[in-house]
Amino acid sequence: TMPYDEDHAIGIIEDDPEFGKTAATLYASFTPGSYGVHPFSTVADVQIDSVVLSLKYTSLYGDSTAIQEFEVREIDPVAVFEDSLYALDAPDFTVLPDPLGKSTVHFTTLNDSTLYVNAKDTISAGSELRIQLDTAFGRRFVEADTAGAYKNDENFRALFKGIQVSASEGGSPLKTALAYFDLNDNASTRITLYCRVTSGGKTDTVAPYFTNT
Repeated sequence: TMPYDEDHAIGIIEDDPEFGKTAATLYASFTPGSYGVHPFSTVADVQIDSVVLSLKYTSLYGDSTAIQEFEVREIDPVAVFEDSLYALDAPDFTVLPDPLGKSTVHFTTLNDSTLYVNAKDTISAGSELRIQLDTAFGRRFVEADTAGAYKNDENFRALFKGIQVSASEGGSPLKTALAYFDLNDNASTRITLYCRVTSGGKTDTVAPYFTNT
């Protein structure tokens, strides 16, 4: 329905006087920066502190005071989800039922700066939505094999098709806007695993990430 280089919308407008109800859901795949190498120096001694989906916010349509609950779900591994254009009447992609993460989004704050720690550095990010995901989901990225999932793009996408980000019908108190995000801003739009790695008796912090390609 939208080319990959267009901004993508998430949200619900419950009752627009011109267009009625509009609901926008984002689907995206995330892959490593390179193949043939494992993003973690060791598998057995990796402790995941958090897994975060970040999306680069660009603009909104509607009421900036909207408050909506965004939910992240994994696309079903057996679903067909490819880099392609889909017709508006195409059925929704099948997702796993349990959310990987949720966040109550106050649209008026999407332009605000956020401070967070990326491994050893404190980062200031502007116009960036961040949603914490289940660390058990991130564990699959750690335990994936270099010769298997990290061998090539085809193998990796067989392990991880992608995610859906949608606004909750029941959990969103003010369904009056759509927020737009840039999937191609790989400096901000990514899935990051914040981890501690122990090797040779020494503990270090690492933050491997996966981007939309």
